[in-house]
Amino acid sequence: MSFERPEITGDLPFPKIPIMFKNPGHVADVRITVFGQEYHVHSVILRLYSNYFRRFLDAPNRKAPAIYAPFAYEYAAIMDDDGEWGLEPVSAEAQDTPPDDAQFEKWDSLLTNNRCIYTEAAAFHNVLKAMYHRPITIDSFFQFADTVRLADFYCALPIVSASTDLILRNLIPSPSFLCNPQDITRSRKKMLGDWFCTHPLDMCILSYKLHHKELFHDALIFVVGKWPRMLSEYERTKSARWNWRAKLEPHPKVIETIEYSLAHLIELQSAVATNLRRDAATCPLVSYMVNDIEKQIQRRDPEYSRRTPLETARFYMTLMNGLRKAIQGGRVGDEWKIFLGELKILLNFGPVLVDELPVDVVRDQFWCARVEEGVFPWEAEDVDW
Repeated sequence: MSFERPEITGDLPFPKIPIMFKNPGHVADVRITVFGQEYHVHSVILRLYSNYFRRFLDAPNRKAPAIYAPFAYEYAAIMDDDGEWGLEPVSAEAQDTPPDDAQFEKWDSLLTNNRCIYTEAAAFHNVLKAMYHRPITIDSFFQFADTVRLADFYCALPIVSASTDLILRNLIPSPSFLCNPQDITRSRKKMLGDWFCTHPLDMCILSYKLHHKELFHDALIFVVGKWPRMLSEYERTKSARWNWRAKLEPHPKVIETIEYSLAHLIELQSAVATNLRRDAATCPLVSYMVNDIEKQIQRRDPEYSRRTPLETARFYMTLMNGLRKAIQGGRVGDEWKIFLGELKILLNFGPVLVDELPVDVVRDQFWCARVEEGVFPWEAEDVDW
């Protein structure tokens, strides 16, 4: 599983003929061209769902259209030398002149981080689809991230947020649809689980931007569970990929939520560890079980003795299975049922959008992190952000 954006080449994912969005009772009065792809859209829709267009559609440097011009607004993607691009007003004549191959190559050469005009145009198309309540299909984490990034830039996060549930239901996990509907649903959940496993912090930030509760809830669980690994990997490599604190600096409310969840998990794990030491001291069988499990894990993982308490999920999962058998077989007293209840809380699998992950992933971290009493790091009544 790769952390890096794959290289993408190929033609634009659209027909070169204009894409015309419909809005009953209204005539398209805006022409937008993004890297050679032309869209005919409606100013009333752009203003309704994008604070960017509410503020800048009537830009001071926009030339008034000719009396019989088919569009009141002409905008095109203009790229800076640093590889960033945005929509700017242009003349109708400029719109009617299609870019040549040299222009396409120049655009692609300026884009960084393996972005290309294909991925940028696809993401912008998705934002427009959200505004028109059209189905959006996503086939990769990076396409999802690009769509949210452009929605953020064009101040259209609320409408993309409203489309997120449908986006998640329409994920494209495979180019082949020769499987039954149950397999498709399962594959979509697996695909989303892969996103969480490979890009936990990015998913946390993206879901925060979207104000999507379920997505943020699950992303938070993955981030908190992987936090110890992040600290050790960053200490070992100093790689920017593991410098999560730096990535979180622009989002102090998310940091507060993560810190609360970490503190809650540490408190829960500490209480379970304390009770285990106390009760095992008077139960030779459980004491032997604890020592035996630790030796087995140590043989498989020589670094185990250096792990932090938040990296001991595998130990507690193995212990819970052993205790269940011991209780059922009458080898330990019923008082251990209370401790087993505490273990179940610590080992609770909390995600709501994904329910199936690789065994090694599940047993290597705790999954019980939660948002403080349902308080998310944004204002619930926000309608425009």
